[in-house]
Amino acid sequence: MQNHQRIKKSLLIKKPRFNNDTIEMINEIRNTDVGLFANDVSNEKTLTSIDQYDTTKIVNGFSGFEERERGASKEKVEIKVNPEQNQHGFYFGGAIGISFNSVKYQSFGKPGFDIGVIAGYKTSKKVSLESGLFFGKKYYFTDGKYFGMDKVGPSMPPEMKIISLKGSSTLFEIPVKFKYDILFKGRSAMFASAGVSSYLLTNEKNKYITSLNGTTENVTGSYKNSSRYFAAAIDFSLGYEYRLSNDNSMRIEPYLQVPLKGIGMGTLPVMSAGLQVGFTVFPH
Repeated sequence: MQNHQRIKKSLLIKKPRFNNDTIEMINEIRNTDVGLFANDVSNEKTLTSIDQYDTTKIVNGFSGFEERERGASKEKVEIKVNPEQNQHGFYFGGAIGISFNSVKYQSFGKPGFDIGVIAGYKTSKKVSLESGLFFGKKYYFTDGKYFGMDKVGPSMPPEMKIISLKGSSTLFEIPVKFKYDILFKGRSAMFASAGVSSYLLTNEKNKYITSLNGTTENVTGSYKNSSRYFAAAIDFSLGYEYRLSNDNSMRIEPYLQVPLKGIGMGTLPVMSAGLQVGFTVFPH
């Protein structure tokens, strides 16, 4: 004689747990009603179960599918992973940008540029410490009254005055800044950063308009001696970042550099505003 009964059976189910950018599989015990057939054979019961089981598969760091198999059928449920859950550790990349430079809020010179590499360390979900090395050129204009004469005065006649100048500086820049991720939506993120930049100025060229005894003259000066300026400017930026995958992203970053000290032969406080486009990669 065959008896039919339904009993509860505990199933071991794999479920994902998201921890930053790592996906850990954890076991969850779930009580499930499963149909069982009990057969009485020589006072011994043999139980045959109709099993159900779940398997989970995550595809790429930000979206994927949970695949549930039930007999011959499969159900796929899309899974979203917030880009805030980003991996910790070192990352690197590169950036290129355009800059506009001014002295004492006067008119801007022609656009300059900067290009270089980025290196950083993500300390938490939202905070990173970032640095880099950039090669760039700044163009600027200034009235002569803002040009310090200490370095060039001995090479000029005592009666000569500088009316104005157009200058350019070639330099290497080393920024050090904190980056904070403000807002996340899908693969997009908004961030802000603040820090300081140091300069190594390698070349400077100035076109002066001078006055001597009532006579106006154009004078050109070129200077190739290197000068170092530690913490020469304070940096601010507000940017947009798009995560291409779990390991890399693109960014657009408008920035402002406010001078803390003057640079070049005239010790000019050069303020810069610009836009950088870059990418970053997390190594595996």
